[in-house]
Amino acid sequence: MRATAQNDFPDLLQTARFLAVSFEAPAALRAQSRRLHAGLFEVCSDPSRSTYKTFGLPRVPARALLGRRTLRFYVRAALRGRIQRGVGSDVHQMGGDFILDRDGCLCFAYRSREPADRPDARELLGELARWVGARRAQS
Repeated sequence: MRATAQNDFPDLLQTARFLAVSFEAPAALRAQSRRLHAGLFEVCSDPSRSTYKTFGLPRVPARALLGRRTLRFYVRAALRGRIQRGVGSDVHQMGGDFILDRDGCLCFAYRSREPADRPDARELLGELARWVGARRAQS
């Protein structure tokens, strides 16, 4: 994501704050955040999942995890060494990607329907750039 932001949307790194929220324990997040996008995001732990509830992100039943796209995602991740053993992830908890303005108003929402259902980084950064441009035009 850092390369995409630097190459395609260089001013966004100066304009926006990026925050990742996880239900994992703080110790597990520290280890993961060093490996994933170090320095690009602030990483916060939300073990009570209150953020997930606020944004309407459900837990899904096991049958929802058995789709072709999800299985392909996990097989590829395993082959690339991207699945860590011993991390207590809850694969039933769906995630999402959101853009909020300074006042906390929701500008963009993408709620995943399965673990592999995530928007492309360019799509997210494009939404953010569009919002920042509209905000600047209003000023």
